[in-house]
Amino acid sequence: MTEASAADWLDAWGSILGAVAALGALALAARQLRGLVRQLKQSNFTSLLTLEIEMNARKQRVEEAVREIRRLRNNPQPNNREILIAWDFLGGCIEDWLNLVDRMAYCILKKYLREKDFKTEYRKYFERLVARNPEHFKSGTVYNNIVILCHRWGIHMPGRGVAVGYENAMRTTDTT
Repeated sequence: MTEASAADWLDAWGSILGAVAALGALALAARQLRGLVRQLKQSNFTSLLTLEIEMNARKQRVEEAVREIRRLRNNPQPNNREILIAWDFLGGCIEDWLNLVDRMAYCILKKYLREKDFKTEYRKYFERLVARNPEHFKSGTVYNNIVILCHRWGIHMPGRGVAVGYENAMRTTDTT
């Protein structure tokens, strides 16, 4: 009976030590998981900052191109060829800027970025964008993600009317 008791005690202690080791491994895994989540949040924040910096840089290029066109037009002897080249450059700058904003809208729509946070931060940005550049958001636009997001957020789209909700993202109320 003593041998059986000693074997039982060894089994019990082995089970206890195995359970302690398993709990230790679980605690270590949980700690590593928290670290990974923290790194992911930092990575997302870094990506967001990069996106914002790039959006501002592209918008600034548009403003610089507009300034160059004004400078060329105010020249006492304007060079029409240079003005046409500057207009072409402006068109490319606007396209680059709107493509990036459209990608941002896509990320918000697909929930890669938290819509609640971005709606608070960027609603005015999108309102000004579509109000100041209505020619880029007419029917058949390539910037569909911007249009859909503006409709979802209830932002007025010049020439398209006022959005009445996400369900009607592709339909608008006629304001004419």
